[in-house]
Amino acid sequence: MMLSKITPIWSLFTKYKLIKYLSTQKFSKIEVIDVWERSHKTKITQHFDRNIIKGNFTIIFLKE
Repeated sequence: MMLSKITPIWSLFTKYKLIKYLSTQKFSKIEVIDVWERSHKTKITQHFDRNIIKGNFTIIFLKE
């Protein structure tokens, strides 16, 4: 599943609809990282580097 300008259908989802859709899918693991300030960029980059070697994954950005 790739969420980008290539698949604009994803931009039509509300937060509620996205959560409902994701709850119907089979995922081995869902992780949430809350970002509150710019200094969290290092934490996100480290998390990405650790997980990319394990295989592909999807990143979803939600802005409130």
